[in-house]
Amino acid sequence: APPPGWLDVIHGYQAAFLVPTVSEDVAREALVKFAESKWRYSAKPARNLTFKDLKAITVYRYRLETYTETRTSAWQFEPYHGQAVDGPQFGVSPPPWDIPVSLPQRFSDMVVKVRVPHSSFVKVLLKATNKDLGISNCHTCHGCGRTRCRACFGRGMSLDVCLQVYPIQGFPDQEICDVSQKLISEHFNRFSSTSRILQQRQTIEMVPLTHAHYTYSGKDFDFFVYGVENKVHAAKYPSACTIL
Repeated sequence: APPPGWLDVIHGYQAAFLVPTVSEDVAREALVKFAESKWRYSAKPARNLTFKDLKAITVYRYRLETYTETRTSAWQFEPYHGQAVDGPQFGVSPPPWDIPVSLPQRFSDMVVKVRVPHSSFVKVLLKATNKDLGISNCHTCHGCGRTRCRACFGRGMSLDVCLQVYPIQGFPDQEICDVSQKLISEHFNRFSSTSRILQQRQTIEMVPLTHAHYTYSGKDFDFFVYGVENKVHAAKYPSACTIL
């Protein structure tokens, strides 16, 4: 037994999947629908074929979704008609990531334009450049406003890490574990340098797949029945209708 003060922490992933089976009747009906959907095919071979073997195959689909927020700042100009101007006299403009912005529904695309507080001013312009306005770009981010610490994203605390998913461990198919580890690392390296990671989610779906072997007119053929809707993929089909 471990001495007092020790704590055993075990991370594991347990999953049980029920693999649906496809009977000969279901496979035949799926192939008939497939043939009827092709104007060159006849459904007769599908109705009269002889099955040799139906083999269920377990296929998993892994998906990692990363929801991010990116902020950029740029100057915009509008005509002045005497409206109130929130200029530097009211305070120092905050950095882009210190400006409060309402979060949209997670995992939905949205673009929001927010006026930077205390950044407005009035000036008569003909052909003005940033130099004429006394504006110079940041030497660190070159004016894009997007360079930040990758650990805390300018917050001072690594809060976003709590919103990232952990790599899957202990899944029956080791390839899923390897892909999870790889994609989580790729997403972090790709997005964290320019964006803030708001949330991640990962899913594993089991895709039913049955490989059917059959004979028709003394020749061997095969096709696949896949998905919960029993769709068919057939590289070859016994006969075709010919228009004379």
